Amino acid sequence: MFNDLRTWFIAGALGLLTACNNSPEYQESLSPVVLENGIQVSTCHDYEQMRAAFQLSETLGNQLTSAEYLVCSLAVGVTANPNKDKSLRAIFHGLDVRALPTSLGPLIEKGVSLSSAGFQLWLERSMLTYNDDGSQLQIQYKGQLKNGNHLIWVSDRSVDGNYASFFPAIVVMEDGKAVGAAPLYASGF
Repeated sequence: MFNDLRTWFIAGALGLLTACNNSPEYQESLSPVVLENGIQVSTCHDYEQMRAAFQLSETLGNQLTSAEYLVCSLAVGVTANPNKDKSLRAIFHGLDVRALPTSLGPLIEKGVSLSSAGFQLWLERSMLTYNDDGSQLQIQYKGQLKNGNHLIWVSDRSVDGNYASFFPAIVVMEDGKAVGAAPLYASGF
């Protein structure tokens, strides 16, 4: 069973990397996921509507498959940011690790920025990464929203393959500084 989960985990991770590193287009049909109310969805449209009220069912398979649904978040009207590097630096130096619900959050004190927690900044990839013996976190910058905030994709995976979380988040900016994060969907992260 461990090998099956590991294979599934690797396939999900590869799918996310493909989605993050290419300019994905809004997709209609995806692998099915189950929400906490038991309803199964397999399109961005259904996923977005249901996420207004329900979170994903907490199973490893569901969490891995949710990586495919990150592309659905691009429908919020993300625009190219001519100051992308400046915005990414503001997120790197200003966003509190605990603003995002990741496996690293409980291990870090409140008020510690991503840069102070040991994340690496990759401007050429529009990405922040954190790797240790137990977890791998990736924050992919996707663009600016009309209200001046920014869309990111978060990938949080355990090295041993027993935990995975993929979700879009909105980084709230004020006067060019990252002051917090909020879930894209009304049901939460």
